Amino acid sequence: MTFGAKLVLFFLCITEALFIGPPPHIRSANDNLCKDCKKATRNKALTLIDFNARTALQVTSRVFAAARLGIDVDLWLPCDVNAFSSQLASRVDTSLLNVSLEGASWPYVPAPRVAISSDQNKHQLQMNAEIDGAQEATYAWVDDVLGAKQLCPYTESRMRAAIGLLSEGVKPGPVRVRVATNATDLVAIVFEEAANLETQPETQVATVLVCAPSLDESPLFFYAICDNIIETTISVLGATSIVGRAWFHPNYTTSHVYNNKNSFLRPGHALPPAQIAQYMQRYYPDANLDIETISSANDKVRHTPHATVNLLRRSQLLAAQRLEARAPKAKPNLIYARNVFRLLEQQDERETTTEEDANINE
Repeated sequence: MTFGAKLVLFFLCITEALFIGPPPHIRSANDNLCKDCKKATRNKALTLIDFNARTALQVTSRVFAAARLGIDVDLWLPCDVNAFSSQLASRVDTSLLNVSLEGASWPYVPAPRVAISSDQNKHQLQMNAEIDGAQEATYAWVDDVLGAKQLCPYTESRMRAAIGLLSEGVKPGPVRVRVATNATDLVAIVFEEAANLETQPETQVATVLVCAPSLDESPLFFYAICDNIIETTISVLGATSIVGRAWFHPNYTTSHVYNNKNSFLRPGHALPPAQIAQYMQRYYPDANLDIETISSANDKVRHTPHATVNLLRRSQLLAAQRLEARAPKAKPNLIYARNVFRLLEQQDERETTTEEDANINE
């Protein structure tokens, strides 16, 4: 094709984009693919997806499931979500997973497209972690810490979470724990379970914990995965209205997350120690705790047996907010101060018991 012919074709494409709209054969996700689409995807797995806000998580789940399997996949979308593909590819840093994520929008390609490729042979993170007991250890943490120590007022045990919200139309359900073998597996399972929360009833699963033992010794890398892939993707999807997120780690430290120049709340993370100190002063003014003590206890609230992503139903979070707001004496953000106070109380009790035992032995 001569340069002049290419130029004419370019202006025809632009004219169609501005005045005519997308080709009829790709306006509906139920139509057959055109020859250009088939040629563009040649040797790759191909799916054309019906897309709306509720299926955004399912699309992303397929993308990261492909990365986990190390296969190349093209996802073609209807043109009414033209911006989605390019935003997902430009804002999500999949280089952390050694995965290539590309996005293109019509009219530069026959239809909005998301493509992912992963060379399993070169995947530096593809390593099996020692996961025996990881699931049970996490379930035990739910029972013994969230339930018995009442660090979460809405969790009684692994079998009963989202309790106390019946007046808001929320029924209790069990906690689900999944174990990922590596970072890619973690991201894939997170989005698989996020999509499940949208489709499965709350009585079947109230909340999900996805743990990754292979990231226990790499807290900063774990934070990067959570902040730059999971959180960013959920933001691009507009799925914050569906799922809440919280990051936990056996070595969680707020000093790794916040500093004097960055003291604003980061989604998924613990609140900054300075903010917790304000709540402590409001609700426990006689405690007289310094910022270091508060910061240490605040970190321990986020300590889990393994690196863990907690997925929560947004509907349950909103129900809890409504319930607390209607309390006779509303105490906003009390839970953050109360958790710190309880942990310090329990620590003092353990130290006292240890001293008494030592005196008896003498």
